Amino acid sequence: MYGTGENVFVQMSTNLPLPPDAILFDLDNTLCDYIHAKYAACKAVVEYLGIGDYLELFEFFRRPTYSFEDTRHIHDYMQDKGIYDLSTALKAALLFDKVKIAFVFVLPPASTSYV
Repeated sequence: MYGTGENVFVQMSTNLPLPPDAILFDLDNTLCDYIHAKYAACKAVVEYLGIGDYLELFEFFRRPTYSFEDTRHIHDYMQDKGIYDLSTALKAALLFDKVKIAFVFVLPPASTSYV
């Protein structure tokens, strides 16, 4: 042991492997195809709203106004189209998330290694 008071540390043996506390994965477009899921969600929203183009809505998500995941982009899109209604916007945001999650697929293994 070393340290004093509350700052006492126990030197651990390097012979015993400890499990990690957490493992983090970068899923979006690394392990999972996320862009096509977002396209599908944008298509579903545009069809639900009955106006616009899914690529145009997708461009709203690329703006730095909010994060790439923020469904407030849908609210802005609807305002831009002159069809904003809070109830409809909330339903469109729920639809967006539901479709996006349904279309997330695991990417195939890479054919080359960079290690």
